[in-house]
Amino acid sequence: MLAPGTHFKQELDGRIVAGGQIVAGVGTATTDASVDDAEQILKQVQRFLPALSGVAIERVTLGNRVMPFDEFPKIGFTGPCANLYVAVMHSGVTLAPLVGELAAQETLDGAQVSALEDYRI
Repeated sequence: MLAPGTHFKQELDGRIVAGGQIVAGVGTATTDASVDDAEQILKQVQRFLPALSGVAIERVTLGNRVMPFDEFPKIGFTGPCANLYVAVMHSGVTLAPLVGELAAQETLDGAQVSALEDYRI
């Protein structure tokens, strides 16, 4: 579930895995993997799952999402390594079908896809 200030899911064994804001904004990524931060996330989740009141935090981890500095995708061949093609973006899952098709045209067919010009490295 994606909810204001948090996101969470239930694993097959019944445990809840939760996180804070998905994107805090460019340059504001957190490196806080403390129990205090986890307790704040738990409080947010409890707003939507009150049955979690009184549960213990099992583990705290930190994950980083790819976010180009200008928040726009970066797609194409790199200059220094002419055979290296990259596709970096925050919306990788939702854009994957389209970007995959366009990247295939560029890498397999040698086409220059004009729709990707604004997203070059």
